[in-house]
Parts: sequence; structure tokens; C-alpha cells
Amino acid sequence: MLVAASEWHAFRLLPEATRNQFPSHFHVVTMDSACLHARSLYEFFLTPKKNSRPDTAYAERDFGVTLKPTKVSSTYIDSLNKRLFHVDLYRPVPVKKVGGSVKKVKTDVNTRVVEIATDVLTLWDEFAGRVGKFPTALKTARKKAIADAAQAATSICGAARVFQ
Repeated sequence: MLVAASEWHAFRLLPEATRNQFPSHFHVVTMDSACLHARSLYEFFLTPKKNSRPDTAYAERDFGVTLKPTKVSSTYIDSLNKRLFHVDLYRPVPVKKVGGSVKKVKTDVNTRVVEIATDVLTLWDEFAGRVGKFPTALKTARKKAIADAAQAATSICGAARVFQ
């Protein structure tokens, strides 16, 4: 997720003439990859035990760690679901039924890739700080993911470290 979000960000920093050296859908593919992984991690971190599926891992059910939805996750989870994961009858402006009313789903997820990835990283840190299992492995994986993301961004535009 961090690599894709960093590549997406670095690509946006390039001058238009340089962007033409990349495949035409590079920006969309990196955005989709980052958002797909973010949505999966939101599901892992935030799904309550009562809503869990037996064949999927969840922070609360499998590790005893209950995390609260963040402002970013609450704002964009419907967008990730409706614009990326599910074919929506109301595309390009999907809606979600809430009780008896209908609300429009945010459509600016394509400009929030780094914000969403940063939010997931914050949930990762909270999870890692509260889970009893694998603390060293979680810290090592975080450092490696950030280093890989920085290397990917550097390969595109020279320097664009996004995550700390």
C-alpha cells in the first residue's frame, strides 16, 4: 500500500512532459493498488467481531484489539467500497442508504491516496502498540514498508519521501 501511494504521489510531482514517459494508466493503477490495500486493512483493523467472516483475519476477533474508526476511514470507506470494490448502480455519483434516507458517497478519493494510506499507517501503529503478539515483526514490517515506499518514490522523481 505504501509503495503504491508513494509512487502515486511521486508521479503527481513530475512535470507533464516527464509523465508521458510512463504508461498511460500508471497513475490510476498506483491509486487503485493503494486504495485496494487500504480498504482491506481498514476491514482488518475496524470490523467488529459480530460482523466478521470466519475465513478472514480481524484485529478484534483474532487479536483482541478493538480500534475505533478514524475520521478519514469514516469519510472514505464508503467511497472505497462503492467506487473500487462494487459495481454501483448510481456511478459516477454513488449513494449509500442510511436508514430511510440516501446520502451521496464522497467522490474525491482519487485525490486522497496519501491521506488514506497515512491513516491506515496510524491504525497499524495503534494496533502494533496494543497487540501482544509479534511486536518486533510488526515494527520491522513497518520500517521495511516505509523504506520500500521511499525507494519507489525516489526511482520515479528523485526524492519524494511520503511516510515516516
